[in-house]
Amino acid sequence: MLRYWQLGGEKMARLNINISDKLDKEMREHIENNNLTITTFLHLAISKYLESQEQTKKFKDLFTELLKEELKNMK
Repeated sequence: MLRYWQLGGEKMARLNINISDKLDKEMREHIENNNLTITTFLHLAISKYLESQEQTKKFKDLFTELLKEELKNMK
């Protein structure tokens, strides 16, 4: 379920998520050990995940281009 609420001038999504007990425990331990809030942790985790996916796509595209060039040169 996705709901929105307003914080200052910024619209924020409110999420209900289901995660395993193990992942919940690990997340809460990390949050406590690093003095974070759940919101901050999720912002960081999602941002890093999206950055990682973007980097992976760039490397795949680069590798594909290099491979195409190499195959072209072999002909």
